[in-house]
Amino acid sequence: MNIMTWNILADEYIDKKEYNNLNKKYLNRKIRFKNILKIFTLLMPEIVLFQEVMREEYELLKEKFDKIYIFSKLKYINWGSAGKSGNIILVKHNICNDVKFYYKENHIYMKCLYKHRKLIVINLHLDDIDKNKRKKQINDIIEKINHHLCIIGGDFNEHYSTNSNIFNSLKKNKFDISNKKYNTYFVNKSENIDNICYRGFQLNKFYIDNKIKDSNILIKKYGSDHLPIVVKFYKKEIYLNT
Repeated sequence: MNIMTWNILADEYIDKKEYNNLNKKYLNRKIRFKNILKIFTLLMPEIVLFQEVMREEYELLKEKFDKIYIFSKLKYINWGSAGKSGNIILVKHNICNDVKFYYKENHIYMKCLYKHRKLIVINLHLDDIDKNKRKKQINDIIEKINHHLCIIGGDFNEHYSTNSNIFNSLKKNKFDISNKKYNTYFVNKSENIDNICYRGFQLNKFYIDNKIKDSNILIKKYGSDHLPIVVKFYKKEIYLNT
C-alpha cells in the first residue's frame, strides 16, 4: 500500500500578507491547480489525504478521477472567518472493503477492511496557532481509535521535533513517524509540519522532494506552499498483533 498527504493551498488563504513575496503568476488558481494535477497524476497513490481543498477543485478532482477512486465528501474546516475549504480522502477502488467516511471538526476519517483487518485512516488539519489546542486535538483523536491498524496523516501545523507534544503523544500510543527530517513548508520560515504516522505497518519507502528549499520554486513546481509526502508499506504490511 502507498499513501499520500498533501495540503494543496486553498485559494481563500492566498490574500494573507505572508504571500506578498511569492510570484503572483504562480499563485494564480488555475495555474496552481494545473500543476497540482500534473504531480498527482504522476504519483497516483492508493490512498490520498488532501487538505485545503475548495469546492471547485473538489469537483474537478472528482470529475477526472471518480472512476479510479472512491471519494469522501468535502469536509470544511472552519479557520476563523475562512472555512470554504477542507479535507477529503480518496481510496482506489478494490484496495479496501466496506469503506465508510466520518466527519469531525478538524479531521475526516475512513473505516474500512484492509486485507480482512479493520483499518482507520485519518486526515487531519490541526490548529495553526495554539499548541495546547493542537495537543488536545491529537489526544482526542488518539483516544477514539479502537483499532490497532491506523494511519494518521495531514497538516499537523507543528514542526516535528523530539520535544513536540503531539508527536510524543503519537509515539506513546505506538505510532511511528515517517517524516522526521524534511521540511514541507517554506513560506516565511521552513518547517516540517506535514506527516504520515502509522501503527501496525512496516515502512518500505518514504518519498519527498528534498531538493526544494525555496517557496517560489515550490509554488512554481507544485502549485502549493506545501510539499506532498508519499509513504509505501511492504507488501506484507501487517506485522504487529492487535
